Amino acid sequence: WLYVPSSLKGSTLTLNVKVRYVGSYSTEYSITKTFTLSVGMLESPKVDIELINDTVGTGWHQLYIVLINNDSETIYNVTLSVKSSNILINIPSDYRIINEVLGGSNRTIPLRVYIPQKLEGSLATFTLELSFTDYLGVTHYVVRTFNILVNRSYSQVVHVFLDTNVLYSSKENNITLIIINGGPRKLSSVRITLKPTYPLRINGTSTITINNLDVGSLKEVNLSLFVYPINNRLSLQLPISMEFIDEFGNIATYDTVQQLTIMPTQPYECVTLSIKSKVLRNIGNESLLIEVTNNCDKIVTDVRLSIDVQSTKVVISTKSIYLGMLRPNDVRIIKVPMVILHGATGIVPISLSIQYIDYLGLEHGYTKIEVIKIIPRQTSLTININPILLPSQSIVNASLTLVNDGDVDINNLTIRLSTILNSGLMILNNSTFKVDSLPRGCETYVELRLRTPSVISTTILPINVDVEYYDDQYNYYMKSYVLNVEIIPEFKTSIVDVELSPKVFKALSSSELELRIINRGNISIRSLELSINDLGPLVPTKPLNTLILNSIGPGEVRVVNISVLISYSPGSYEVSFSLKYVDSEGNTYSEKVNDIIRVEPSRTPLSVYLEPRTLTSLDISDLEIKILNVGDVELRDINVELNLPQYLIPLTNTSFYIDVLRPGEARILTSKVKPAYVGNVVVAKVVLSIEFLDPLLETYRITKEFNIELMPTSIPRPIIKVATNELVMGKVNKVYIKLLNKFNYSIRSVELSLASTGNIVLLNQTRIYVGDIEPNSEKDVVLSVYAPSTVSSSGAISITVSYIDERSGNYESFKLTKSFLLRGLVEIELVDVSVIPEEPSPGQPFSIALTITNIGTSTAYALYAIPLIKSLPLKIYGTKSTYVGNVEVNVPITFTITLMLSREVKEDIRSLEIPIILIYMDNLRTIHNVTLTVPVTIAHETLTTTHGMVSSAGSISVEIDLRLLLTIIAVFAMLVFIVLMRRIRR
Repeated sequence: WLYVPSSLKGSTLTLNVKVRYVGSYSTEYSITKTFTLSVGMLESPKVDIELINDTVGTGWHQLYIVLINNDSETIYNVTLSVKSSNILINIPSDYRIINEVLGGSNRTIPLRVYIPQKLEGSLATFTLELSFTDYLGVTHYVVRTFNILVNRSYSQVVHVFLDTNVLYSSKENNITLIIINGGPRKLSSVRITLKPTYPLRINGTSTITINNLDVGSLKEVNLSLFVYPINNRLSLQLPISMEFIDEFGNIATYDTVQQLTIMPTQPYECVTLSIKSKVLRNIGNESLLIEVTNNCDKIVTDVRLSIDVQSTKVVISTKSIYLGMLRPNDVRIIKVPMVILHGATGIVPISLSIQYIDYLGLEHGYTKIEVIKIIPRQTSLTININPILLPSQSIVNASLTLVNDGDVDINNLTIRLSTILNSGLMILNNSTFKVDSLPRGCETYVELRLRTPSVISTTILPINVDVEYYDDQYNYYMKSYVLNVEIIPEFKTSIVDVELSPKVFKALSSSELELRIINRGNISIRSLELSINDLGPLVPTKPLNTLILNSIGPGEVRVVNISVLISYSPGSYEVSFSLKYVDSEGNTYSEKVNDIIRVEPSRTPLSVYLEPRTLTSLDISDLEIKILNVGDVELRDINVELNLPQYLIPLTNTSFYIDVLRPGEARILTSKVKPAYVGNVVVAKVVLSIEFLDPLLETYRITKEFNIELMPTSIPRPIIKVATNELVMGKVNKVYIKLLNKFNYSIRSVELSLASTGNIVLLNQTRIYVGDIEPNSEKDVVLSVYAPSTVSSSGAISITVSYIDERSGNYESFKLTKSFLLRGLVEIELVDVSVIPEEPSPGQPFSIALTITNIGTSTAYALYAIPLIKSLPLKIYGTKSTYVGNVEVNVPITFTITLMLSREVKEDIRSLEIPIILIYMDNLRTIHNVTLTVPVTIAHETLTTTHGMVSSAGSISVEIDLRLLLTIIAVFAMLVFIVLMRRIRR
């Protein structure tokens, strides 16, 4: 294990390893080896970052990156940082440090960017650095640089469409043409021309001109289209041409078409559609409410709703919904989750399509376009003071309640309180308070201690509240409030004071309430009775009504402790006590003491977890519900209800009961489910409803939603193996197909559909029924095909496999194309052979003339002939090989090979069989060879030297002997000449 400091990044590290050992005869040896390591940033190959956006315009935008953990292990302490040289970009503080990312999961992270105008048409570049720790504690780094194309601002987005795509013949159809300026610039003029064709006719002008169309605004133009009578349903396109001029004078044109369906007559629409939520706020996650109504007195079935958002401002997760059956006058409200992208405002067209079957079995359907409006998010902070009525000339405790009832979270909230000078109303404690975060829908409290002035009549005095805060997009806000309180003169300060401690309690907990009874007068009191009138959410553990105390001297303090349980009701409450006492002078007093306490929401008494968060479709899985009591009290009669969406089919019970759950105790509940088949990744929402009793026997309900990703399963396909890879042209070939089912369930009704190219002929039927293939079994199919002679070197057979998947019940099919090499058939046959001379003698050259022909179906290319003379008494006379060339089909060709018989041929050898190998290539450039055997007869003649006569067959041998004799004589004469010359010199 090596620890490499970060200062060595980019350099090299040298390790010297020395090994010492003792060999034979106690001799010591050593080996030293040097290793050089490059030190770089450690990067996990299984953790990556992807950018969702690929283009962006100028100005402020929200980008999204996805942190993907492809590893099976969890990564920890994920730290993100971003930098750029040409844009402003930052990561929200909540996403800069992520505690953990589970293995196999991902995390979407928003980025806030500002693209300057000068980057139009170029690239915005930023670098994202990621560091994380794996399960071994090793820190890894990932650095990614992203380039985003910045759209030019004059790339105007204009939507033009009709509010319906169904028209009816023989009548005038009143429709609405909708024009939406999607930005980014204001349009000073828009001219739209409709170009209808038969059977459409526009009543009125076909050219529409609109002036001053702001970004995000919508214009509606009423049109009247007359449709000439037709007898059958007709589909046609309405061409629409548009020319617009932006605020800077840039002119652009745009052509589109509107797809229309012409119906012969107008039927009564049994099922109607409408959007109920037509105004949405830009708060990220919203819901689109769609009302589907059956207006008929008959049942309609197989109702299917399709939603298409014709805008990039919003994203919906569900685009098709199956409603099943609608009873007469049945009304369904469909809630479709949608995500409104950051900064999106204006008009968004929604296309709604409905298909259904009426009671006669006839299919109906139509498309309707409706428009929703997206408005900016609202910030709202409500401030109240409690109590409003305050006693005169006293010190009282008050509570300031701040409620975030807007659409965004509030951060860095600063509250400053002040009163009117010389009004007599004073704030005794700190007048400035800070709250780090106030999420939307939540509230917080500020404790005040006020001194009221002496008044003789009811007086209203103001308290000025100035607040400053930021929203979750770092926008700054500053607001002022005026809170009025009434000073009541009737209340008088008692010499006996009761102080409560503490004044802040946690819901669903147990605590000790301390009552401090103080004699603030200068005389003693006796026989003090303290009665509890109302403790609000505080419930004493023991019955307690009246406390009787003995005498209390001046300035003396008595402490009474009461054990209480706090119910689960967060908020501010007023508690009251009644005092009755007698002073030392015999005067009897009866007073009522009020004070304010606050119950803060404690952490949810139950923590609920659901695992796993990712399921594979069609795989039966266990959903584990872990319920942990994180509160301080015992919970009873816990009923857990697991509400599953339509994608999850329950196989076991989804309702559970827990008798008692003590503090810190956990229970794990298991429900077996089967995910339905999905083709793409689907997010299923699982809702857990929990109901329980606290120690005060009050019933509470907790609802928690979990998103489970359903991953598509791979539909099992039988494995197809084709053993044959090439076919021989001119012959009938067998093709062997093997179908293997490697899965643990059957595939049913397997059928093969065959088709071939023009150079392969199928001799079998083109549809072959294979039947069922059991798990881990196989079936063989044999095809007979004929490959005719062709110049092409390859052919193909397409195999379409259709079957029923037993696990999902779906009918599946896939197509496989198998290519074959088409090999030509070459058969070389010897037609004729001749030896010249017919019977050669030893030492005599001779020629072999061979005539061959190709009786196959393909040309033999580059044929060479080579005689095999090894171990034969022959010599090559000329080149070792003879090039013949290409041998066409049925075209004889003749070539000659010249050899020489050796003089050492034994006389008992009267004939030889000479093998000649022919080497050639087929159409696929594969080398083949064939061997021909040529018999040659040898002539042996006796040489008679005494008579100086030889036979014609031995003439060559005599010539060779004479040459040898002349050579010997010449050498001898040269030697004699040399000897004579030496003697002359001497």
